Amino acid sequence: MRRRTMLGAVAAGVVSGAFGGVLRRRTGPELGVTADPAPAGPPVTLSVDLLTGQTDADPARLRVTFRSTADGPRTVVAAYPFPFADRVGVERESDAKLVLAYEAVGDRGDCWRTALPDVRPSVGRHAVAPGDRRSVEWSVLGHPGNDTCFPRGAYRFETTYEVDGTTFDWGFTVRVRN
Repeated sequence: MRRRTMLGAVAAGVVSGAFGGVLRRRTGPELGVTADPAPAGPPVTLSVDLLTGQTDADPARLRVTFRSTADGPRTVVAAYPFPFADRVGVERESDAKLVLAYEAVGDRGDCWRTALPDVRPSVGRHAVAPGDRRSVEWSVLGHPGNDTCFPRGAYRFETTYEVDGTTFDWGFTVRVRN
């Protein structure tokens, strides 16, 4: 009796595993993120992490983090939302665009596309203490003007910062591989 129970359980596991693999499908593009090197001079570190890929339920998400490595308080001049504000990345060869948004608004499923227009951020002064870490998370969405949802290519995002009188640009590239 135990043998039949065991064989039934194994058979059910094999069948469900086989169909589970068949029923799962990739729901979005393959994304990769490459950050610029840390700026030389200003007492800061910046990083970007791809948190999740796209699913039917949610768009891809990434996080940008700013950390003060200064030994005292500093004022950082940068656009809002701090620490990263460039919301539209452009692919140089095709002029296609990707959009970063706090929340996904627009089509769902295979194509997470924004319905929002391009927004230009405002610049502000941000007080940071030694060791402060600030992060912002973004959904990665297709632009409504693209021919396809996520055209293959490299999309550049960049923000300008001023720390201790030194102005520098820092950003990252999101690569779309379909």
